[in-house]
Amino acid sequence: MLSLFLASLLPLLGSAQSDVVTINVMSKCPNTINIFLDRNWIQEIITPNGPPQVITIDGDNSVQLSTSANNGTTVGFNFFAGEFFIFKNTSFFDVGVTVIPDPAGRDFGDPGFCGNVTCDSANCTTASTTFLTIPNLAPNTPPAPPLFACPPAPIWNVIFCPDGSQPSPASIPRAIHPLGIPGKCLDVQGNVQADGTPVQVFDCNGSAAQQWLIGPGNTQVRLAGTNFCLDAGSNPASGIPMKIWQCFDGLPQQSWFYTDDERIAVTNQGLCLDVPNGNLANGQVLQTFTCTDLDQNQVFTD
Repeated sequence: MLSLFLASLLPLLGSAQSDVVTINVMSKCPNTINIFLDRNWIQEIITPNGPPQVITIDGDNSVQLSTSANNGTTVGFNFFAGEFFIFKNTSFFDVGVTVIPDPAGRDFGDPGFCGNVTCDSANCTTASTTFLTIPNLAPNTPPAPPLFACPPAPIWNVIFCPDGSQPSPASIPRAIHPLGIPGKCLDVQGNVQADGTPVQVFDCNGSAAQQWLIGPGNTQVRLAGTNFCLDAGSNPASGIPMKIWQCFDGLPQQSWFYTDDERIAVTNQGLCLDVPNGNLANGQVLQTFTCTDLDQNQVFTD
């Protein structure tokens, strides 16, 4: 099936120039996806099994290509060196990817160059869990994975969801870090699993009180392994303290949106999860507050 899918690219293969790199971006994901370069949305929308979106890049550049600005699966390219890597977020794996370099008939004399590379799960062995730095030097021999090379390929084909499926990041328990501070966690006070228990800041300890299910975009924020959700109250407003409550699908106060800039907003309310005054002391109860751009008190990372 993949070979048939690639056959549609043949008319594109002769269009690359020597100083310009072409990326043909395709998707077999069940849903429409957005494309980001260097975590910036470039207003490219890819439909499932639709025609490739063609992106041209200066051949001296390094770029990162992803379907999310939120540290999801990313392909990092250094076109000058002809090298690339796949980054995976094992706690927030959102989409698989295949990278297919096209050397346009060039023979580099080593079968380790220019191979297809796929990462389709958080357990794949072809991806890195850190963003790699690639020097501006084309390798004489194939690099060791998770770095790969095709120097210098003029055409690159990137297929998101190569197997036609898309994992749900919301199925993986994770800690949520207020202000992006790794040592601080979103915590259910005393791990009391009952309606109305406050949600607070606390030192991360790996306990069940700090394990949450959350996905990008529209989502509940559920305490993992329970039927309790982060709840903004029946009359959401600035200054309302946060609590857990039994989960109900579609309940407005439990309908959140995890944004690409890592804020957790009450859907369509203009309110965001907020650390009052940025106070990270243990026991500080979280609140909702008017969403404000670049407000670090409203940043929550996984």
